[in-house]
Amino acid sequence: MSFVITIIMAMVIAMPLSASSTMLDKEPSVVSLDRMPEPVGGVAALGLAVKYPELAKKEGVEGVVLVKLTIASTGKIVKAEVSSPVRADLDQAALDAAKAVSWIPGKDKNGDSIETTIILPIKFKLAEKPKS
Repeated sequence: MSFVITIIMAMVIAMPLSASSTMLDKEPSVVSLDRMPEPVGGVAALGLAVKYPELAKKEGVEGVVLVKLTIASTGKIVKAEVSSPVRADLDQAALDAAKAVSWIPGKDKNGDSIETTIILPIKFKLAEKPKS
């Protein structure tokens, strides 16, 4: 059984976080990004990192997992969580893929790398079977 993984790089949210926003009593600051964070090697590299769980394939489970990532100004993932789950095995596969690739950090209008929080949708879809 073949499958298709779709990664939509039009991230839903981008919230660069200032150093002071890490305090629990403050809201994150939102600034304009000139460049969104992206995986090294682009969407193709991220797509290669996604492994469709065998049981989910066998049971025909499909869906879109939304992964919330906070990417430091160094490109390191400092926090990763599922913000919209589908099923535990698909959720874990999406998290594992996001963590498996290296990231290029977001940049502000001055070209400075900044810590950014994004929502990354990863779509698990089984390929259509050819009709006889």
